[in-house]
Amino acid sequence: MAACLAGHLKNNKIGTEFFKITDILHHSEGLQNLCAAIDRADTIILACPLYFDSLPFLVTKAFETIATHRKKTINMEPKIFLAIINNAFPESHQNAVALAICKNFALEANMLWAGGLTLGTGEGLISGKSLIGIHGFAGFKRPPLFYISRSLKLTARSLAKGHPVPEKAAQIMAKIPYPFMSSARWRTFIIQSAKRLIEQEAQKNGLNVIELQRKPYAQ
Repeated sequence: MAACLAGHLKNNKIGTEFFKITDILHHSEGLQNLCAAIDRADTIILACPLYFDSLPFLVTKAFETIATHRKKTINMEPKIFLAIINNAFPESHQNAVALAICKNFALEANMLWAGGLTLGTGEGLISGKSLIGIHGFAGFKRPPLFYISRSLKLTARSLAKGHPVPEKAAQIMAKIPYPFMSSARWRTFIIQSAKRLIEQEAQKNGLNVIELQRKPYAQ
C-alpha cells in the first residue's frame, strides 16, 4: 500500500522517501537517519500491520525515539502525520485502538493528526501484491484491490492540497470487501486458518504447538 500511495503522491508532484523500521532501529545510525528524515519532511505516513490490537513493538520504539527527538528540537515545525493500519480480520474496526495510539503519538510529538485508513483482510487481499495499475474490468464488478487503490488515490489528492485524510477515502478502505466475510461461519474459518498458519510458521522456526501454548508470565 505504501508504494501505491507514493505513486499517487508522485502524480500530485509530491516526492516520497521510504524507511523500513525493521531495518533501521537496530543501530544508532539508523535512528539518527530516521530522525533526520522526520526533520526534513512535511508529512509523515506510517503503514504497518496490526499486532495484538495494537502496534508492532518496533513501531512503538520508533514513536518513542521520534517523540523524544522532537521535544529536544528547538523551534520545531508541526508535521502532518497519518497512519495506514491493516489486519487479517474481516472487520477494519479491529484497528481502532492502534489508530488511536497513532493519534496520541501525533499530539505528543507536536504533529498535526491528519487521520488514518484502516483495512481489514489486508493479509489475504494484498499479501505482497502490487496495487499499482489496478483497474476494474469492463462489464465486471471491480475487484477489492481497485477500491484500496482508489482510497489511496483520494488520500494523495487531499494531502497534496494540505487537507487531512478524506472521510470518503476512509470509508472505502474500511468497507468489508466481500459481504459473506461478516458471517459467523466465515469468522470460524478465518480463526481456524489463522491457527494453522501460526502453527506452520512456528514449525519453520523450530517451535512446536506445546511451546506456543506456554504462558511464562501467567503468574
